[in-house]
Amino acid sequence: MKEDDFNRPVPKVTLNVCGENWAPEKVLTSWKRNNLNEYLVRWKDQATSRDTWELESRMIRDGPEILSRYKREQRRRTSERSP
Repeated sequence: MKEDDFNRPVPKVTLNVCGENWAPEKVLTSWKRNNLNEYLVRWKDQATSRDTWELESRMIRDGPEILSRYKREQRRRTSERSP
């Protein structure tokens, strides 16, 4: 089992989408709509046409390590652009 930044085991993540369990591969981008954060999720072994927008609350509950990885990458990119 993989470990997080604190050497804790990270459970295998699957989300129920359209009655099937799909494993998230990565978060592609995000936006805020109706004052809620949403994330565009790419799913393992699924066509790009099956990418879905997921609420932050769902990602925190069901895919926290995927969300953390995306946020770390965004902070890194932001800091690289800063003078």
